[in-house]
Amino acid sequence: MTKHALLLTVFILLSYSCSEKNEVYIGKGNKVYGGTLTFTSSEKVERFFPLSSYSLHEQRVLSNVYEPLFKVDQKNNLIPHLAKGSSISMDGKTINLFIRKGVKFHDNECFSGSSSEMSVDDVLFSLAFACSGHPLNQLGHILTGKIEGSLEFSRKTTKKIGNEIPKGLSKLNDSTIRIRLNQPYNNFIQLLSHPSIVVLSKAAFEYYGVKISENPIGTGPFVFEKYSNEKILLNRNQNYWKF
Repeated sequence: MTKHALLLTVFILLSYSCSEKNEVYIGKGNKVYGGTLTFTSSEKVERFFPLSSYSLHEQRVLSNVYEPLFKVDQKNNLIPHLAKGSSISMDGKTINLFIRKGVKFHDNECFSGSSSEMSVDDVLFSLAFACSGHPLNQLGHILTGKIEGSLEFSRKTTKKIGNEIPKGLSKLNDSTIRIRLNQPYNNFIQLLSHPSIVVLSKAAFEYYGVKISENPIGTGPFVFEKYSNEKILLNRNQNYWKF
């Protein structure tokens, strides 16, 4: 099977490249995947957990590994991604998110003997983490205070996160979650397209704990392979849901 990789090499600047070996990979609609993409960065990438990474240079790397529920396209339109869509109540305070099926996290030993498919529980965990006071969450201001019960949840989760979630988050069924806001917030769905508000694997966090920052596991088109002072290597995700 064809493999192409995203490679970051440290010279004077940081260089990222996406390269293909020998074979050509044909995707849906006869699209050809491969070739080389190179861009530079003036800053070193050191943080590999989205909620700890607020640098544009780090987000450029991690956006290939992790994915949000929604994205903004080139015309600045909000489009569904890991969520298939959403609905908002008339008063603007209740949001239902419809979660995409068939998306898998990257292969990893943390899924040994269990499914790596993304679930509603993973989405709930991810939104809860983004509201937590956990030391790895350096971007809590994005959602905390907007979701009902998130401020209290943040104060209770400064050391660890268990199975509890803010009272404004709930599971309606295996494909739908509900978010209740403290007050209407017109751009709340846009917040779910933020490059650091991504879907995390609950199983991966339970397995690695705080070392999850050294073991990035997402649903994106590239899989984190290795990191050194000289380079960052990301390999193409052979099981990417959009292929």
